[in-house]
Amino acid sequence: TLTQTQETKAELETKLSELQQKYQDQTNALNEKLQQLEQNTTGYVSNLKEKLAAAAAALVAAKEMSGSTSEKLTAAENELSTTKEQLQKELQEKEALEAKLKEELQAKENAQTALENAQHQTEEMKAQLASLQKDAEALRQRLNIAEEEKNKLATKLKTTQYTAYEAQKQSVLNSIMNTFQLTKIKFHTSSAVLTKESKALLDKVAKIIQEHPEYHYIVQGHTDSRGNEEFNLKLSQNRAKSVADYLVSRGVDASLLSYEGYGSTQPIASNNTQEGRRKNRRVVFKIVDADN
Repeated sequence: TLTQTQETKAELETKLSELQQKYQDQTNALNEKLQQLEQNTTGYVSNLKEKLAAAAAALVAAKEMSGSTSEKLTAAENELSTTKEQLQKELQEKEALEAKLKEELQAKENAQTALENAQHQTEEMKAQLASLQKDAEALRQRLNIAEEEKNKLATKLKTTQYTAYEAQKQSVLNSIMNTFQLTKIKFHTSSAVLTKESKALLDKVAKIIQEHPEYHYIVQGHTDSRGNEEFNLKLSQNRAKSVADYLVSRGVDASLLSYEGYGSTQPIASNNTQEGRRKNRRVVFKIVDADN
């Protein structure tokens, strides 16, 4: 609509320019004709006065010449009649010219009216265009505000979703760790063979993992510091693998699991006491995003 209004404005301005030029041309032509009429009229009146004076003088002379012949009187009357006819013809021509000039003057006035109408219409179009531009600017501002609000909402939603996601992940981890707090995963001495109690515990863990396949679970094995470090590292790896394999046997998708062994390199208590060594012998879970 704004483009159409601008195009209409351009067309009106072109027509206005053409009307102004046509009006100026007609004005110049009319002025020339008026000047010519004035000159012709002045000559015509002067000539008419001279001819009337001559006719009157001839008539007076004819009347005074009581002794003149009838032929002279007839000639004078004929001359006067001819003069009247000629004057009547000239008068008709002047009246025709006057009528034509009046017609041209009316055309000039019509052109002036059309010019004024075009100017008025142009002003209206300018006002409409200004109003449309103002409305367009207001719409642009509203659009910018709406875009800013949309971005704020998107950021807030993303933050909320991330917070909820992290909270859920922590909840799953807490569920697994709370399960481990009831009893610890145990193996037969110096082996990666799970005890019956540990398998029962891992059955619960398997259900938790199956309920949350959106995460990846890393099984991490640790030992105390007694014995050969190389042996401890291998033992921790085998125990972590044993846990992962059992979970798979209980229906957990293998792609959700991986395992690691750290030997005695990451103690959480002192290895100088029996209680400390018991705490260091452990299997823990680490939960990460599935994409990782």
